Amino acid sequence: MKIWLRRTFALAMISLGIALFFLPFNNTRSGWVEKEIVKLQLEDFLRTDTIEAQFPKVKIVDITRPEMNEEDYPNLWWAFIDLDKGWSTDTCEIEEWERFQELVLGEKVDTSLILFRGVLSSCIKNREKNVVSIYYLGEYNLNLKELSDEYLSRFPNIQKIINELETGSIDEDTNSIPVKVWKKFVDRYLEPLNDYQCFYYNEQVYGPDYRTAFDVKEGEIVNLSVFLKVIGFVLLLLGLFVIRKLYFKKRGIMVNPKRVAVLYDVIVLLLAVPSAWLTVSILLEKIFFIPPIYEDDEIFFMGGFFFCFGIPFISLFTSRLTSQSVEINSKGILVDSIRTKEFISWESMSSV
Repeated sequence: MKIWLRRTFALAMISLGIALFFLPFNNTRSGWVEKEIVKLQLEDFLRTDTIEAQFPKVKIVDITRPEMNEEDYPNLWWAFIDLDKGWSTDTCEIEEWERFQELVLGEKVDTSLILFRGVLSSCIKNREKNVVSIYYLGEYNLNLKELSDEYLSRFPNIQKIINELETGSIDEDTNSIPVKVWKKFVDRYLEPLNDYQCFYYNEQVYGPDYRTAFDVKEGEIVNLSVFLKVIGFVLLLLGLFVIRKLYFKKRGIMVNPKRVAVLYDVIVLLLAVPSAWLTVSILLEKIFFIPPIYEDDEIFFMGGFFFCFGIPFISLFTSRLTSQSVEINSKGILVDSIRTKEFISWESMSSV
């Protein structure tokens, strides 16, 4: 197996060396890297003090519980589901509302503040029309934490963006927080399952807006061709040094002459050199964003496939074909192949 591994390594190095030293490559970068960023934004959440001033002594009741279901309270259910800025008012029959108050809220009052799935609504009885008027107030979160400058000072980038949002001088290009930094901030101060990564600061609510950004890679890489030629020359010498030992005559009689091995290796190189050039072009594009001179996805796939799998497969065939020898001496016959050496003594043959 050493012969096969040596031949595979040598042919790969020689083909890479020839491709890097003699064939042309582009040296201009043209591409982009996709990455996720966080942009901080003002959230349209209601504040507790605002609600307390508008509805003094009215308790907010969170009904996001199994007791609130469509089967028992169909009118209420769809009213709370549909309420938003575009559909800000709705009504419900007063009988259903009073049954809901008795079984779920536990008390009957004329005005209630209901929090359902993050939306706060006011429910006011209208006995003259025998209905309950439901009004959309806005998004509300009971679990938002108030952060001060002491907390934010540990994350100057976030504090700077907040200050710019307050003054209205924010720039979309500068409003960018690395995801790793934001996750560190959330892990330290927030509870995403409850506050949805939002927080209070100076009577405003701030929250994240996850977006995709593109880091453009452009420009010419100076001396890239020289660098590739140097690497190619080194690989070519290394490959020639390794492969030369495969053409030494083995002991005994060679089943196939060495010129057969040379012929097969030359044929492999005729295919391996273009595939090596295609493989290097793929690597330059993926790593350094350098587009290839020639673009054809199928050709590049075939080239990379042959370089990774074709060279080892054909090298195995060539090694098995050209590395067998037979040595005959006074003790018997020695058969030397790519994997094993088998010896048959004259005594064993005569006994048979």
